[in-house]
Amino acid sequence: DVVDVRKDLLTSFAKERRVPLGEQDTAFIQYTSGSTGNPKGVKLSHANILANIRAMGATLQASPKDIFVSWLPLYHDMGLIGAWLGSMYYGCTFIVMSPFSFLSRPRIWLETLQKFSGTLTAAPNFAYELCLKHISKEEAESLDLSSIRVMCNGAEPVNAGTVSRFNERFKISRLDPNALLPVYGLAESTVGLAFPQLGTAARIDSISREELERNAIAKPIDSKKGETIEFVSSGYPLPGHEIRVVDEVGHEMAERNEGRIQFRGPSSTSGYMNQPIETRKLIQNGWLETGDLGYIADGQLFVTGRIKDLIKRAGRNVHPEDLEMIIGDLSGVRKGCVVVFGSNDPLLGTERLVVIAETRENRLDELDKIERTISGKFFDVLGAAPDQIKLVRPHTLLKTSSGKLRRSACKKMYEQGEIDKSPTQLKFQIFVFATKALGSRMKSVINANVASARGLLIWLCVIASATLLWPFVVFLPSIKLRWGAARCAAKMTLWFAGVKLKTTGVQLGTPSIYVANHASYSDVVYLLAAIPDPVAFVAKAELSQNLAIKFTLDRLGVIYVERYELAASIQAARQTTEVAKKGMSVLSFPEGTFTRAPGVLPFHMGPFLTAVECQYPVVPIVLSGSRSILHPDNWVIRPGVVTVDILDPIDVSSAHHNNGATKWEAALDLRSKARTAILNRCGEPDLALT
Repeated sequence: DVVDVRKDLLTSFAKERRVPLGEQDTAFIQYTSGSTGNPKGVKLSHANILANIRAMGATLQASPKDIFVSWLPLYHDMGLIGAWLGSMYYGCTFIVMSPFSFLSRPRIWLETLQKFSGTLTAAPNFAYELCLKHISKEEAESLDLSSIRVMCNGAEPVNAGTVSRFNERFKISRLDPNALLPVYGLAESTVGLAFPQLGTAARIDSISREELERNAIAKPIDSKKGETIEFVSSGYPLPGHEIRVVDEVGHEMAERNEGRIQFRGPSSTSGYMNQPIETRKLIQNGWLETGDLGYIADGQLFVTGRIKDLIKRAGRNVHPEDLEMIIGDLSGVRKGCVVVFGSNDPLLGTERLVVIAETRENRLDELDKIERTISGKFFDVLGAAPDQIKLVRPHTLLKTSSGKLRRSACKKMYEQGEIDKSPTQLKFQIFVFATKALGSRMKSVINANVASARGLLIWLCVIASATLLWPFVVFLPSIKLRWGAARCAAKMTLWFAGVKLKTTGVQLGTPSIYVANHASYSDVVYLLAAIPDPVAFVAKAELSQNLAIKFTLDRLGVIYVERYELAASIQAARQTTEVAKKGMSVLSFPEGTFTRAPGVLPFHMGPFLTAVECQYPVVPIVLSGSRSILHPDNWVIRPGVVTVDILDPIDVSSAHHNNGATKWEAALDLRSKARTAILNRCGEPDLALT
């Protein structure tokens, strides 16, 4: 008999008591994969999940027109939140496949994208490697992947070689080379944290292996293979999120210095479920630890590896991922089935470098040949051979649900077996390794203290130079002389701080309206040092509340603008126009403020209306590098290079004001052209789109 249960279900639902939920209530517990330790339950609130989906969707410009094709398991955060819930939120068509279908026949993923004209998809790096391994060039020729807008590559370290080879193999399939996006995220940030800009090719950084391993500096070089190591940019923090890199004691580091990656933002978890000790380790002064190492260059994040996987050997910091990729390319070794780790040696008091690689070979002569090849490759890269190489059968190494190697679990498995011991010159080795380990630790502590002391010294020098030159800035009779004294103070400040200033372009000899992007509190100092002739700076009204500061700024012709009250803002704009009409150039930051995360905010209309009213050209200025010199929540000044690019002027007549357009329309046109020119040159994302 057919039993109609609908009535019973409806009756039972009616008896259920609805529990009121708030946005900060826990939506679900997302367990980490446990690839680097014991799995931990990450508490994610409704607000966390919605914030992350909105930020990722805004960056990828998701819409109901999109078709998301995914084989990712729905218990995996990228499959659950990024693919399934994200598609629900934006109303995308969602085509879901079985993970086993993909693993047994990788081509079916791309065939499904072609069949349904998929526009979005995502997968870990190993999936792209599987496609390269199992789909030949001839088979790729029969595919049409032209519909794909975005293929996210994340959830595990992204291999630069994989990105290059995948684009090369499938360009014959009409795949957009800019569609493959290396992304970065973690469960503690719901899922996504950093994405590149749409429409840009993956950025691959080739840096000196020696500098990174010995000094933790990502120095770009163009040299032969073996001397360089490549990392792929994960792009910029998602809108509303922030990323920083710090040293061992928590001091923020300058660009291209490798350190611990921390983050914060609306997607950040409140902690781990029922694990208060682990939660305290996770959250440090409002910032969350990723457990990853990396560096920032031009505002973009480059992830270099896991902190706990880093191997310290002979004064070098060895990243196992890089070595695993190199060994995986050797003949006889299964690609993606290699782990490299350091194992504590109680006799030597240091770490032994261990390699475990899967192979299908079983003949002794072939196995010996593979071991010698691995040893030789290590010697080429590190200048030393590994302490032990173990060749194992296929499927021996442990992996996560997403196919990522569980390095810590493999290490534990190894350490439960027999450990070879080398008695050769034991006492000497113990002395050498212990000395190097102690030296490495002391170097880290000294560097951190030196950075703090240097920062304090810089500020003392800045205060001393400002005190010395202040009478000239305020009491010299003409604005030109006072400006010259202020420029001298700015240049002395930069010299003390170790900041090198590069200026390109030429300042106009006629009155102009200068507009610059804003990235740091120190931007005024760079502009003051770069511009030879006096200009009237437009500053926030809050600065006028301090009489001592106001007196100095007044002598330099600063104009105060109210940023929040509309009536006062309009009055300030009129004041700016009056100053400009007297023949004085005006310089302003049309964004009005700046964010810690890279990007250009929307521009206010004030300076462009002034340009139209006075018939002055608008001169865009691009500041690059200032964001890493002085961060908004950290007053330690770091050395570096700042570039001030003074671009070609935009004439008011180009805004068609003389061809019937209103003043407002002409100002809008000027604003659009100036902002586009700055965006094209600075290389940072457009925050107006998000």
